[in-house]
Amino acid sequence: MISRKIFSTISLVVIVLFLAVTITPLTVFAQAQELTSTNFKILDPNIDSGGGAGDSASGDYSLLTSLANPTSDSRATSGSYAYTSGFPAGIMANVPKIICAETDTIAGSNCTYPNANGAQGECGTPGCYDRAKIEVDHQNNPVDTLYLVKLTADVTGTEYYLTTSHTIDTATPTVANNYMTICDINGIDGRTGSGCTPNTDWQSTNLRGLVPGTAYFVQVRALSGNFTETNFSDLSALPDFTTEYPSLSLDIDIADSSGSAAETNPEYVIDLGVLVSDIVQTAPNRIWLDMNTNSQTGMTTYVSDTYAGLNLTTGSGIIDSEDEDLDAPSGSPGGYGLKTATKSQTALGPILDVGTNFQKVGANEVGNLTTSPKGIFQTNTAGANQGMVNNGRASIDVKALVQAANKAGNYQDFIYFTMVGTF
Repeated sequence: MISRKIFSTISLVVIVLFLAVTITPLTVFAQAQELTSTNFKILDPNIDSGGGAGDSASGDYSLLTSLANPTSDSRATSGSYAYTSGFPAGIMANVPKIICAETDTIAGSNCTYPNANGAQGECGTPGCYDRAKIEVDHQNNPVDTLYLVKLTADVTGTEYYLTTSHTIDTATPTVANNYMTICDINGIDGRTGSGCTPNTDWQSTNLRGLVPGTAYFVQVRALSGNFTETNFSDLSALPDFTTEYPSLSLDIDIADSSGSAAETNPEYVIDLGVLVSDIVQTAPNRIWLDMNTNSQTGMTTYVSDTYAGLNLTTGSGIIDSEDEDLDAPSGSPGGYGLKTATKSQTALGPILDVGTNFQKVGANEVGNLTTSPKGIFQTNTAGANQGMVNNGRASIDVKALVQAANKAGNYQDFIYFTMVGTF
């Protein structure tokens, strides 16, 4: 009798444990009455339809005679998972993902951009102040699946939805106004059957109308027909991106024609050396300007000076700043001025000369400096880039000519550069 009892007990324990695992996969989180016997305990069962536990006469075991309905379990979701079964779970879309969300990245970022220089290559340096770039991963949903993008401001908690015009709105989202395909959101979808016509504007930045200096969380959900809408994708522990502020930056360096010297600090000094009568002298170093802005309406850099020429430091005398070809001077004796040498940028812009103020044809033809600011460089506001510039850099030659009529001595001038932008 003892042997038989041991054999029976072991068999029933195996059966009960199997049933417990099968019907209550989420039991660890529930709050329900435990099923116990002298030989086992089922922790926190979830039974919601008839039957229950049947106890043996000996009290050695209990047999569950009803199956649970997992779709009615309020514990089927948490912050990190969702457990579903039956209809409509079988037809629900897959939860999409946000691949990237960026405003200030450089080359090598997670998003893919037309200019291949990160967000700064689309918005200018130091990055986007009223827009951003996200990319949505479809997670193998059909090509006609629609997606809803939600942004949450970090400090205020205000929720916004991306609209079909790629601006954001707090209004209740609708399929007509807020739900879009991957092609509509990302500006590209290379999957067969998508029928997507690539849009470089949305590939550049596809969130518009953001608030400068604001941190945002981004989430997305999918809809592929009735009863298929997913939850929003996971909420990040930290904001996904922070918008920049409107920005202008101007940096001056003094370096040779290669521009390879290390960063220089004020006071900046250009030495023309000893000027020999009737020989045009070009300073061995150039004035180098680093110019950057995320202003969509562009920037202009102006130059002015103190004396409108090179002024004698002891006594009275000046070499006038002339708008002329120093190889064939006219007017007052000698001459002095600036000539733009190089212009470049990594992306956007381009940086242009302001008219012909300092961009002259002849090798020693210069533009004159005055005490009132004159434009020397600007960014293009007529093209699609609308004025932003990423890593803009330009250089300027300083040239002078003295003649016998000029007094001997030391001459100096003070040159000022000012950048102006509109936002």
